Amino acid sequence: MTKARLDMLAMNQSRNSSQVLESRIQALNDHYHHMSQDLEHLKEWSRKLEKKNKRLEGRLALMERNLRENRRHAQKQKPDLSEEFFNLTLEFQSQEERLGALQVQRDELLVGLKGLQESLENQALRVTRLEERLSEVLQWNGGGSLRGSGRVGETLSSNITPQKYDNPHRRSEEEEDSDTKVKSAMIHNLLQLPVRHKIPAKPVPKKNANICNVDSMLIFPSASAENYVSFFLTLPDLPEFSVCLWLRVEASHVGTLLSYATHDNDNQVVLFGRNSSSASSPSLDFVIGDTVYRRLPVSSLLDAHWHHLCVLWSSIQGRFWYYNDRHLTSSGSNFRKGWEIPGGGSVVLGQEQDSVGGGFDPAEGFAGQMAGFRVWNRVLSPSEVKGVAEGRGVPRGVVLCMEDIKEVHGEVQQVACECLEHCV
Repeated sequence: MTKARLDMLAMNQSRNSSQVLESRIQALNDHYHHMSQDLEHLKEWSRKLEKKNKRLEGRLALMERNLRENRRHAQKQKPDLSEEFFNLTLEFQSQEERLGALQVQRDELLVGLKGLQESLENQALRVTRLEERLSEVLQWNGGGSLRGSGRVGETLSSNITPQKYDNPHRRSEEEEDSDTKVKSAMIHNLLQLPVRHKIPAKPVPKKNANICNVDSMLIFPSASAENYVSFFLTLPDLPEFSVCLWLRVEASHVGTLLSYATHDNDNQVVLFGRNSSSASSPSLDFVIGDTVYRRLPVSSLLDAHWHHLCVLWSSIQGRFWYYNDRHLTSSGSNFRKGWEIPGGGSVVLGQEQDSVGGGFDPAEGFAGQMAGFRVWNRVLSPSEVKGVAEGRGVPRGVVLCMEDIKEVHGEVQQVACECLEHCV
């Protein structure tokens, strides 16, 4: 009986142990399942944290750039006599070089005028001799010593009136006065020749329009990766340049106006309009070389009216100027000082290139109208900028314009219009 009872206890204990083991295994399985779910959640949170970290790094980099710009502005406000003296020295040297070039041009002009004067004197002498010979022939014909035996004598006697040659000395003085007046007028006209293309002082109205010389208008109906404009020509090497155009925008930001890319850098020159959601107010980033830019205000342009923009840059001291409707809105220095923009790249209007001729993003497109787009290989003067904005002419040095457009892509339309008032 004791043995039977012990066997029964052993059997019951083994059953209880197996049940306990099964329950523990089940609990472990449940725990493993829960831990797997928690691990997936942790991975998802890790990815989100990584994205947030990248965004924070971008914001931190932007804040650092803004801080550097603020420091630069603060340093500019402090007087630095050494830098001012250095700048004055450079300007003085530049003025000396220009003065030397003008003196060379003046010497060449004087030499040319001297040669022209000698040529005019020779011509006047020849004319005087010819008139004397004609006078002698007429006198001989009138006196009977030489008769007009042919049509030449008849023609000479009929075409020249006798009253004009009654007094040979008086005729010679009058001719000399006439020659002197002619030479003076020609020299005066030569001195009035412009050294470079000048803009008329006042606009010349054309068909009830004042602002002309815009060539054509481009219509970008929406911001799209397919809507852009390409050119036949490219840009040369540019140590300085000027970009001017008419602009009409109805959107909340400008978008990309101009993109110039090469194989070395797809952001050689970019005019990229930021949205107000990514900055305190809408702005236009003026980029020369990747990561280097200046921010230009454009809030006053977003009113669905035509406005004239000019952006100028020079590698000397890294100076830049931004004109809005003929007025200088902002300027500065130390922006890509000593830099030269390489030629041979791709020029695109309406989209930002991430690669040469491609890599477009719809969010970076332009929506609106452009007119009168031109690029000069030099820095325009304030009077030239004003003249272009008033449609009074086109200064010299244009290296790219609307006439060089190769193709309009997508839904972009090009409308030929000589004057801005006719661009509809």
